[in-house]
Amino acid sequence: MNEDRALALFNAITDIREEYIEEALPTEKKRRRLDIRVLAPIAACLCIVIALALLPHYGVIGLPGGSGAGGGGKDSDLYAYYAGPVLPMTAAEGGEGLTAERRVNYDFSPFDPNWERDKENHLRFREYCIVADDYLLAAPDGEERTVTLLYPFVASLYESKALLPNITVNGEAAETEMLIGPGSTERNAGTTLSSWEGCKTLMAGDYAAEAQAPLPRLTDRVIVYELSEMWGERSETAPAPTLNMEFAMDYAKTAILTFGFNGGSADREAGRCERAVFISEHGDRGYGRSAYLLVLGEDIRDLTLQGYTNGACEIPMEAGGTVTRYEATLEDMLDLAFDSYRAEFITGGLASLTDRETLLGLAAAYMLRHDAVEGSAVPYEQSQDWSLEDTLEQVFSPDRVLYLRFTLTIPAGGTAEVEARLPKYPSVDFTGRERDRRGFDLATGLGSSLPFTKLEAGLSGTQYIRILRQNFGFDPDKGLLQVTLDPAEEHYYMDVEAKRQN
Repeated sequence: MNEDRALALFNAITDIREEYIEEALPTEKKRRRLDIRVLAPIAACLCIVIALALLPHYGVIGLPGGSGAGGGGKDSDLYAYYAGPVLPMTAAEGGEGLTAERRVNYDFSPFDPNWERDKENHLRFREYCIVADDYLLAAPDGEERTVTLLYPFVASLYESKALLPNITVNGEAAETEMLIGPGSTERNAGTTLSSWEGCKTLMAGDYAAEAQAPLPRLTDRVIVYELSEMWGERSETAPAPTLNMEFAMDYAKTAILTFGFNGGSADREAGRCERAVFISEHGDRGYGRSAYLLVLGEDIRDLTLQGYTNGACEIPMEAGGTVTRYEATLEDMLDLAFDSYRAEFITGGLASLTDRETLLGLAAAYMLRHDAVEGSAVPYEQSQDWSLEDTLEQVFSPDRVLYLRFTLTIPAGGTAEVEARLPKYPSVDFTGRERDRRGFDLATGLGSSLPFTKLEAGLSGTQYIRILRQNFGFDPDKGLLQVTLDPAEEHYYMDVEAKRQN
């Protein structure tokens, strides 16, 4: 979850609004009120999630968002945030028979307290390293070869474009296209990019091929109940005006998706369901926006709309809105939700480097990982409380492996040089055991089809760091800053700390 998203959710819970519009549906019908014991745990859970989301941004370490605890490698304690390894380049087309030499350099100059940082790029770590990942490619058959290559890096789509590797071929800037690898929820349930082992699991099989595969579409038709023109006056006795929709449904034949609602409850035994939305006022984020109830499968029945003084939905008040029923495809509604979500939460970053169709396809891929409604091809979560906000969050928030795709020509009897230069976030332990520990690791062959005949690693900027543990073999105190690595060793790692300044 990014900073804007977390703050928006916080505002939705704590800064309740009202507006003045027209009432539509009658509200006289007796109804079962929303139990505050249902909404309270939901709000509490959201507050916990928000706190955890904001901690990386505002905590003592200043981390960006990331997965949970992860491993740093052999003989390494757990990291609270795992940034992923430097991954090897791979060939997508024309790579048969190629050989490659690789040299990776870690430059720790940004650990210098006086390092001049580019504030426009919004790199959230105070301390990171600059990686130069160099390749020398050759075709042993001696013939001219055109090759399509993929350079991988780990990031979420929320992250700054500053994390994008800069690719050069023979010293000239390469024309690249960004591809998006599947997130854990789109491939293997329970797999996260939170450790080296998790990274291997996520990339099991032909992960690069999945990043290039066509994305699905959601053509199923849904029934839409759009709640618009909401009104209800905020006052001392009504500090958080709320509209609540209650309806009957058959849980075996119907599931509900929402967009724009803030809470709700479900009573499977009684066949009842409720969804509530706070009424915003002019100047608030989301003011004038409709809320959407999407019905998958059999239609709902006995819909009523009632206003309440707050989200507990216990004290009725005069409030209302217009409910419009129509049919649409799920893809149409996802498209509508995407526009609203992007305008509110996505202000740039890596997501801006890809097209709308791709982002919607990623959302569809996430949705198609869930169980299907009986008699329908449309999936949903068993909790019956799934929102399109959740779906879009799963597109932008999780760390993934992203690729830059580019093409080069290896001349007959010659070679081609590729350099990828990128800032690399560290894995971090902020548990208090070693507050200054920063982890950097290297994958030698994970996900790559290239055979590496030579693998070397180097360090620079070592005057600003101290190595705590490693398996590279560096020894800065003795001037050993260049080492030859074994390509058969799948994983190299080092933990460093910044040297204290006098």
